[in-house]
Amino acid sequence: MLELGDILPLFSSMAGITQDEALEYDELIHKNIGTLRARLKPGADAAENRVKLAMAAAALCFYDYVLDQIVKDPQTSFQAGEISASRNLEQLLAVAKEYRDSFLLAAQDCMRYDGFIFESVG
Repeated sequence: MLELGDILPLFSSMAGITQDEALEYDELIHKNIGTLRARLKPGADAAENRVKLAMAAAALCFYDYVLDQIVKDPQTSFQAGEISASRNLEQLLAVAKEYRDSFLLAAQDCMRYDGFIFESVG
């Protein structure tokens, strides 16, 4: 299944932080690996789906990371990759949500449905 080393470079790239900085979020990464492991369909080959599961886990981590940044200081400026937000983290949260939803949707063929619906509104 997924390991920390599979997720770390993807998450750090999405968040615009170094891998050493991303290691500070190892509990968050392990939590999201566990989330995907629990949602894996019986009989689904984790090794065969490793890339899309790693991207989905990294996107979940990025979303949680952005939420963490908002909670820590909602009035600060913040940069993640090429996206920067100053005093308005809602834009970054919308991007993180889009990453999360897109990568989970891409991995849906190997994950059990658990009540999440991914669709566009508007």
